[in-house]
Amino acid sequence: MITKDQLLEFGMVMTDNPAVPMKKVIGQSNTDELSDMLIAVTMYTNSPILAIILPDGGMLTLNPKTIKDLKKIEELIMTFEPVF
Repeated sequence: MITKDQLLEFGMVMTDNPAVPMKKVIGQSNTDELSDMLIAVTMYTNSPILAIILPDGGMLTLNPKTIKDLKKIEELIMTFEPVF
């Protein structure tokens, strides 16, 4: 199980958004049409879950067993290309 302290050490920051209480920006958007790409703790499913939130609003839920697994996932992400 990954702890809050491990996520903070991983580089996540606390937010004021109850739907996304913790996040780490892993890709910054260069347009006004898209948001930043994040690894985040989300509450969209009414329970905390780790996810990659894509710039177009899409979300990939994650199930890493350890913080080492989460770090590896982050290392493997290259970029996001929108369809438009």
